[in-house]
Amino acid sequence: MRDADREAGGLARRLKEARRELERETEQRRKLRDQMQSFRSSVAGSFNNDPFGEGLAGFDLQLRADRNDARDMKAALRKAKRSGLDGGLFAALAASGDLNTAQAFAGLSRKEIAQRERLFRSTQQARGDLAGFATNVRFGKQMRELNREIKQLRQQIGRMGKHVEDGARRGVGDRDRRTAQRVRTGR
Repeated sequence: MRDADREAGGLARRLKEARRELERETEQRRKLRDQMQSFRSSVAGSFNNDPFGEGLAGFDLQLRADRNDARDMKAALRKAKRSGLDGGLFAALAASGDLNTAQAFAGLSRKEIAQRERLFRSTQQARGDLAGFATNVRFGKQMRELNREIKQLRQQIGRMGKHVEDGARRGVGDRDRRTAQRVRTGR
């Protein structure tokens, strides 16, 4: 019987772990879906100029221009992708709506694209470093103080939980002793 209990306990633990892993993976997928939707909206919005205000001729002209630009942008990005454009530079260019630059990238060699991707990454890194430094200077002290307070509160709650558990165990033990005494005395 003990082997069966141990095996059941092990299965229950593995099931609980599997459920936690499923929750983590599901949350990651949800976040990725949100990022995809946001990116899609950014790219689609890059050729969403206001067609109103110039009458029907202006309306038709603007919609045709946006449609043609979107098609040309897709063709330019596809060609640049075949030449190695990807990652953050691809995403930024796709969302920019800058058809002229996309067409220029479409005409570059793999080596030229790789050079510009390195430049883009190093520029992004420098911007990130600057932002991190400035944010830390501006908010770092407050964040460290809040983190310290949160840590202290968690420790205090942990101690309180232990005292509650200990008290509950003692209370259960006292109640069990009283019940056993009543049973012995016939009450």
